[in-house]
Amino acid sequence: MVGLGFNLRNSEGAAAQKSFKSGNTGGLYFTDSTGDLSFKMGTSSFAGENTFPTDVMTILHSGNVGIGTSTPSEKLHVVGNVAATGQIASGSQTIRNGTTAIDWNNGNAIMTNYDCASPFQMANLREGGSYTLVVTGTGTAQCDFSTTTTGTGAATVSYRFKPANAARNGASYSVYTLLRVGTTVLVSWTSGF
Repeated sequence: MVGLGFNLRNSEGAAAQKSFKSGNTGGLYFTDSTGDLSFKMGTSSFAGENTFPTDVMTILHSGNVGIGTSTPSEKLHVVGNVAATGQIASGSQTIRNGTTAIDWNNGNAIMTNYDCASPFQMANLREGGSYTLVVTGTGTAQCDFSTTTTGTGAATVSYRFKPANAARNGASYSVYTLLRVGTTVLVSWTSGF
């Protein structure tokens, strides 16, 4: 027979936690002081009370969800492998004010009308990330990228272009695909769309 219990406990000065448990196999914890919710699994017992040492999933009061971590730093933070049977899309952004600032937190596909007079400044260019930058400016100036990135994954990076970076075709779109591996950013690009 499996039962579900409700306990209100306060251990060693810690904030009160409400817990729902099913035997010795798992439980759900709500911490009053933070508003966080944790799903924990385990089979150990201390002094007759079931404890669940492994966080399976945590939902912080901020809205961040962690799977395999109790301290998610993003809206969805997974520690472990992820399998998906559909598309994962991060969104896109169009920048019309001619700025050098590119923030990849706004999506992995960004279009800008900047004409490449100065190097692009990259924010949140994360290791392992793949990005597409579309430049619609009408000039022919070569687009360059700052070697200093900011935000999440901030680092000094180097760029490797294929083909070699050069002037763009005027009055057409140029597409840059960036893949960051460690501190190297591999860039394939074409112009003339």
